[in-house]
Amino acid sequence: MPATSFQLESLSYQTAAVDAVIRVFEGTVKTRADGTTGNRCPLTWNQLQANLQRLAHQHRISDERLNLSPPAQGQPLDLCVEMETGTGKTLVYLRTLYRLHTAYGWNKFIIVVPTVAIRAGVMGTLADFGQQLAQQNGLNYPIPAFEYDSGRLPQLKTFIDSPEPAIMVINSQAFVGQGRVISSDENEAPLDGLTWLQALARCRPVVVMDEPQMGMDTDAARKAFDDMKPLAKLRYSATHARGQAHNCVYRLTPAQAYEQGLVKKIEVLTIDTQGGAGTLQLELAETQVRAGQLPKAKLKLWFRNAAGELKYKPSAWLSVQTDLASVTDNRNYSGWRIDHIDKSLDTGQWQVRFANGQTLVQGQAMGQDKEGLFRLQMRWLIHRHFEKKARLAPLGIKCLSLVFIDKVSNYLATEPGQMPLIKRLFEEEYTARVLALAGKAPDAHQLQAVQASYFAQTGQGAYTDSEASMSKNSAIYKRILSDKAGLLQLRDPVEFIFSHSALGVGWDNPNVFNIATLNTTNSSDKKRQEIGRGLRICVNESGQRVYDAPGTALGQEINLLTVVPNQSYQAFAEDYQQEINEAYGTDANAAAPLRENRAGQLQKKVLQRRDDLFATEAFQQFWRSMARTTEYSVSFDEDGIVEDVVPQLRKISVPSYSAHITATRIGILEDTQAENPKVTADYMGSTQAHLKPRFAAQDWVQAIGQDSRLSQKTVLRILQAALEDADCAMQFVNNPVLFAQQASTLISRAERDHMLRGLRYWPTGEVLPLETLKAVVETVKDIAQT
Repeated sequence: MPATSFQLESLSYQTAAVDAVIRVFEGTVKTRADGTTGNRCPLTWNQLQANLQRLAHQHRISDERLNLSPPAQGQPLDLCVEMETGTGKTLVYLRTLYRLHTAYGWNKFIIVVPTVAIRAGVMGTLADFGQQLAQQNGLNYPIPAFEYDSGRLPQLKTFIDSPEPAIMVINSQAFVGQGRVISSDENEAPLDGLTWLQALARCRPVVVMDEPQMGMDTDAARKAFDDMKPLAKLRYSATHARGQAHNCVYRLTPAQAYEQGLVKKIEVLTIDTQGGAGTLQLELAETQVRAGQLPKAKLKLWFRNAAGELKYKPSAWLSVQTDLASVTDNRNYSGWRIDHIDKSLDTGQWQVRFANGQTLVQGQAMGQDKEGLFRLQMRWLIHRHFEKKARLAPLGIKCLSLVFIDKVSNYLATEPGQMPLIKRLFEEEYTARVLALAGKAPDAHQLQAVQASYFAQTGQGAYTDSEASMSKNSAIYKRILSDKAGLLQLRDPVEFIFSHSALGVGWDNPNVFNIATLNTTNSSDKKRQEIGRGLRICVNESGQRVYDAPGTALGQEINLLTVVPNQSYQAFAEDYQQEINEAYGTDANAAAPLRENRAGQLQKKVLQRRDDLFATEAFQQFWRSMARTTEYSVSFDEDGIVEDVVPQLRKISVPSYSAHITATRIGILEDTQAENPKVTADYMGSTQAHLKPRFAAQDWVQAIGQDSRLSQKTVLRILQAALEDADCAMQFVNNPVLFAQQASTLISRAERDHMLRGLRYWPTGEVLPLETLKAVVETVKDIAQT
């Protein structure tokens, strides 16, 4: 079969988005070719406003969302198109530019993108669909398009001088700010002594802002756009910044895209740890740098509260010399004292170094069974992959799975004979799955053939984890794009693709059906961006989209994206819902009213002594009988405590350190016009797997007896007697920290009961003096007002 050729479809929602922008300028007479290069629009604001209001009514856009905003004097019309990730936003604005050319004769178009990855994607879409776009619009050939390069200024001169239509794709960083070639006075364009940007302004280009919320509304960016003097600015994004979305002419929300089957359905297969309380776990959550101060860090740690319970939560800001055992009241962190908080010159990542020689890097966690968690993520990714492959291959649809990793060295060997962690886990789990399904293990050639990897390299050829280097590495994105069509052929053996998590935004293939994020801490990526890598409707080998039939039963969908994140479903859904709310707002009247809650407020009261009663004989007689002093003694039998508490320790139940694997189907099923669509979910099933915990070495006898008055010898007797029971010994092995915590509580309780039974009082014959009662007493009451 020939290589896949993507087919340009006529999709009603995309056509509606294109028509919306075209109709804003309805009434503009098509410009005739007269040798000039500038775009022209004679419409007044009143005419444009009438067009905008008609469109808002047609597309049921509220006045608030429309945000009707006339351009300031000399400023361009600013339009907004809102489209959910994965619905073909790039194709929509390219079709719009072609239509603006054929409808109104406009010739000069500039597409501004925030990243190298998006720029590569735009150029790839132009290459894939240029000829079809030309045919669709009655043109003999595609509109020429090029990437702006400050080292190839003749291309820019041709764009400015030629009356022919042209599209320039440029990164916002290339013209925003000082010292840019395109705007510098030292780099004059060969046209009346103007800078290149000033010469470009004579073209009055139509400017497309792709993902404008990514740095295109700063003061410097606004000035650069002003200098470009565009005829109009067209904003395209799924998540426009609040306050920057003006004159919204079309909306396709997540709820609408989901309901209409325009994107894949989403299944989240989460692997969440349980029973990890007391493990030697810590994460670098956040860093703080202020002028004149040393850096500080927030760590996620196990804290012991007043009740003796362990809670995993972020710390306050910690500085150098902080002892983690002290701030957490958790002996498990003994020896963990902060020595340095700094930023690595090699990787650009923040790190915390400790006195015990350990280093904690931002984006990584310590103390978890990393290998066990990675293995489970890989196992279930492969499991889902083979299930889907069996259904998709007969339909001519190639199934691809994408694995994002945090370090290149976890997949690519840096030394001969080395087997990196993630590569080893993949090959072991893949082999086990093939053996279970086919009864025969794959050979070495097959194991390598199903894998492909995309990692950025430095100029010296070394692979790098630097996010800054990767974001600017155009070669890696071009390779991804060049391989995109070939990967869709069933004869191509590649099925699993490994890439760095920092390259996520560069990935966009319609046949990605499974995504796993293998990091040692929760991903910082936006969830909508993370799942957006696989949201597009799949295509077959001929490049035709394959849709699910209306009413397809749950679990039978072709277009189902499985995400295997590194967090619980609850956390994933909360992040996802928060992003929906940030993008689409919340109804202030829908939330339940909150009561003010001020805990710990001090209420003072002054008490005055009643001297008229104080001096009476009756009160003094009462005082002599009430204020008699006593002495007391406490005695208890250690053997009795041992006898009572050992059976209680044998009943201790400690959860094992395990992973809970849950499959949940995500939906956005509320009214598609709602301003705050809710993420819904269907539980699909779950299972559990054991992990290997890591605990700090401790004197467990001392840990159990630290809150007791018993001798260590007696505590040891209790522990030895309890652990003679096999079930009790297993509970201790599962999690010695939690076992010690419960054992300490039980021993203290038994000790207290025995002390109360052995408590004896006797009077001394003395009485407290009357002066004990002062004339004025100030009391303080601790209250909580709700």
